[in-house]
Amino acid sequence: MNKLEQASYTAIFPENLKKYKNLTAFSKSIEKIFKTYIVEKIKTLALFYNLEAQEDNVLDEIAWFFNIDKYRVDLDREIKIKLIKSAYWVHSKKGTKAAVISQLKNLNYEVRIQEWFEYGGRPFTFKLTTANESKEKDWLKNVLSLIEEYKNVRSILEAFYLLKEKKYEYHVLGYKEVFISRKRVNAGEDIDVKRNLFLGAYKQIRKEIVK
Repeated sequence: MNKLEQASYTAIFPENLKKYKNLTAFSKSIEKIFKTYIVEKIKTLALFYNLEAQEDNVLDEIAWFFNIDKYRVDLDREIKIKLIKSAYWVHSKKGTKAAVISQLKNLNYEVRIQEWFEYGGRPFTFKLTTANESKEKDWLKNVLSLIEEYKNVRSILEAFYLLKEKKYEYHVLGYKEVFISRKRVNAGEDIDVKRNLFLGAYKQIRKEIVK
């Protein structure tokens, strides 16, 4: 409870007016309304310091003010707040790997980014890898759109891998054969590279383990 909720507003009423009962009653009525409907909302006036206390429609207006890319009114409240808090920093770092990673994390997309020199690719290309497919509808389209929005213009997406593992086991002459397959799915065409992107890499791993 703060001081505004505890204070008696009639106590600061001018002495020459306290003798008027109608004005005193009016003051008490105003005090009651103020404490009931206004005082609790005062803390929300500090918009950026109290984002958690803001209503969803207020968060949407703040996001519009900051011109946050890929912001949607149907996002979870927690995600909205993270996007707003990082808006200034992300805009100042736009075009860097750090900005891309930050926005992916804010939207709960667990995607690993590898630049060309980290895996021996062609100069200025990069690839994405994830083992956690989002349940969000059109998540792949949203991720690719976000990457395009925040990456620098010279970087070109070479591949997007979604690792989906399926294990198959059977026994042959005392050995257990284990196959792990990773499915490759076509994810569209990169306009800059003029080649197909593949979501996932088809790979088969075989292990022999003594029974």
